[in-house]
Amino acid sequence: MPFQDLQAYARDKQLAWIEDESNQDAGIDRNYIRHRLLPVIRDHWPGVVTTLARAAVHQAEASDLLKQLAQQDLAELGGADSSGILCITGLRRMPLNRQKNLLRYWLHHLQLPVPDARTLQHIIHDVIDSRDDAMPCVSWGGAELRRYRRHIYAACRLVEHDPAQIIDWDLDRQLCITHGKLSARRGTGKGIKAGLCRNDRVEIRYRRGGEVIRPSGREHHHELKSLLQESGVPPWLRDRIPLLYIDGRLAAVPGKWVDSDFLGTDSEECWQFNWEGMAEIFPA
Repeated sequence: MPFQDLQAYARDKQLAWIEDESNQDAGIDRNYIRHRLLPVIRDHWPGVVTTLARAAVHQAEASDLLKQLAQQDLAELGGADSSGILCITGLRRMPLNRQKNLLRYWLHHLQLPVPDARTLQHIIHDVIDSRDDAMPCVSWGGAELRRYRRHIYAACRLVEHDPAQIIDWDLDRQLCITHGKLSARRGTGKGIKAGLCRNDRVEIRYRRGGEVIRPSGREHHHELKSLLQESGVPPWLRDRIPLLYIDGRLAAVPGKWVDSDFLGTDSEECWQFNWEGMAEIFPA
């Protein structure tokens, strides 16, 4: 709305005028432009304000078209949700400027800081164009972008985590862990046999290497590392998965696998576990 129209509206509504003294401070960039530069520019190019306004409209239209294109590209690559995972294969087929447009929009969609031009170039060269067996990482402004297999993963920078810790968990209480919360409830049905959890307590440990488990429905023990690879869990998240131990043995990965030796039947009283945060680590 032109300034003259604003003045007329204010007079018509009898609005009180309050002058902000900082508006006259030429030390502020916007005021320097308004009071010093624009008058000189107008004297030399009288139609400059109209031209700039028209250019701003064109820029807004172009920006809207780029947003629509990015939304379309994101949906085609399977990244229309908030999972923070994007397939590299389709991204690589796009021209460079279209890749950049999509990446900016995708990161903004995830409510992550949008990288500057230099960081964006690092993402494309060091992550997207890296060899297939590489696992590079680019960090900026509290965000990280990594690659595993044929996907890139964007998220906030990982918080500190000590995989050597051992937590004595009272199953009657909710337990806050590095990634989410653990809770348990007694019930009849599949879970860990209640009688095996002495004093209704278990230990929570984290992966150090060499762990094995025999998930229900499988005949043999499997290395936990192999099961995590099979499930597509990125390597940098594997030592953040809570492991439930009973009497020094790996009994379960809450929400995922229960060792057959600890699994109760449909008629037995069992502890059933829920891990809020599992979706952040295990792909859907």
